[in-house]
Amino acid sequence: ESLSNSVSMSESLSNSVSMSESLSNSVSMSESLSNSVSMSESLSNSVSMSESLSNSVSMSESLSNSVSMSESLSNSVSMSESLSNSVSMSESLSNSVSMSESLSNSVSMSESLSNSVSMSESLSNSVSMSESLSNSVSMSESLSNSVSMSESLSNSVSMSESLSNS
Repeated sequence: ESLSNSVSMSESLSNSVSMSESLSNSVSMSESLSNSVSMSESLSNSVSMSESLSNSVSMSESLSNSVSMSESLSNSVSMSESLSNSVSMSESLSNSVSMSESLSNSVSMSESLSNSVSMSESLSNSVSMSESLSNSVSMSESLSNSVSMSESLSNSVSMSESLSNS
């Protein structure tokens, strides 16, 4: 069962295997003014098997103008219940193997005014095995204008189960 809102603005050559268990309680109060122009080509093969227990309370106001020109070839095998909002704007040349356990309690109150123009290419092979227990309270106001031109070839294997109250 997947409720996924995904905006992909990347041409990233990524092979990612993510085995993660995440217990996350997040309260996010954010106001975001975002203007995004995305021109992307995405070839994505995704197998997602993940477990995520997430309680999220999000109070957000978003004014978004988005122009997306994308070509997507996607083969997806998802064994998941996932509520995912993903915005990817990158082409990153990265080979990363991350095995991490993170216990994080974070309270972030931030205001960010950001104008970003990103034109990047990414070849990324990432294997991430992580256990994250995160309680995060984020109150943020972000005014962001971003123009991203990227290409993404992504092979992702994610094993996740997500129980999310949002």
